[in-house]
Amino acid sequence: MAHDKPFISVIMPTHGRADMLSRAIEAVQRSTFTDWELIIVSDGDELDVAAHKRATVDAFHDDRLCFVQNTCNEGCSGARNLGLSVADGEWVAYVDDDDEMSTDWLAEVHNVAQVPGVRVLLGDVDYENEGIRNVLPPVIDVLKRDAIATVAFAHRRDVINDAGWWDPSFPRHADDEYINRCVRTVGLHAAYVTPVVACFAHVGHERVTTKYQSLPLTRRIHAVNPHLWWATGNRGLAVCTSLDAQRAVLAGDYHVGEFADFETLIGDPVEVLQALGKLADPVVGIVSTDNVTVWPEVLRRMSTGADLVQLPGCIAARTNAGEALARVYQAARKTGR
Repeated sequence: MAHDKPFISVIMPTHGRADMLSRAIEAVQRSTFTDWELIIVSDGDELDVAAHKRATVDAFHDDRLCFVQNTCNEGCSGARNLGLSVADGEWVAYVDDDDEMSTDWLAEVHNVAQVPGVRVLLGDVDYENEGIRNVLPPVIDVLKRDAIATVAFAHRRDVINDAGWWDPSFPRHADDEYINRCVRTVGLHAAYVTPVVACFAHVGHERVTTKYQSLPLTRRIHAVNPHLWWATGNRGLAVCTSLDAQRAVLAGDYHVGEFADFETLIGDPVEVLQALGKLADPVVGIVSTDNVTVWPEVLRRMSTGADLVQLPGCIAARTNAGEALARVYQAARKTGR
């Protein structure tokens, strides 16, 4: 049945990287579900770059493509808000200009949209360096494992009436903040998880948000999502005992989770232990070295089932490993300033 307006609005922010745009658009065009519009938002591109992108879009001769130019660079959140402001679809999906939407994703969005009461959809992503994440219900577990991504997130457009718009003050981790906010607003009963892959995510090139530090943003996310305070990375809390150590881990861009200064954030170890005991087996560790390869290696070893890992300048344990965790806090007291 034809619609006067598209059923799904797909919003694609783009800044620089003009050579990637055609691939991203072509992927959306290959969707098996065809009742969509694609809103491409050029976010503060230089005039010649924006003109090149507009010409690229026009060359497709597809009335479902809409090119919007933002005169200033507001970041992904601002660009998505601009796209939302002109979106006509009943549902909204997102894709980045450096990724490829799967052919089945929009069809899955349409199918799930028919389920009574569903307002938010979370899907899966195939990362070219990690493979598929195998996202499965329930929703709260998906959120706690941080198995979320903007490109695998869709919602009824009217969700913004309740949850609000994307927060432009988050130049990084905006997806963590906004998706959690939307689910918290509509309720877990109105969020649906599907193992259908939404997108093939390309890596190995500079990401738009890599230049922004994670620390202050993850703290803000955790302030409004206290039960998810550890979930902005690979299930880990890196307790950095010096500013240099913290900067070194951040420089690696490993998305390992909260980065905490021992003095200001850890406080009473007993309180931290009690809080950790309520969570689903995260990893907590002390990093006192500026070797950026230490923490990801710890997480890799933990993923194989180790309860305690010790490397030069780092010690980490799972929260269900009582004696091992005690050793981590002993190390924290010795190395903390």
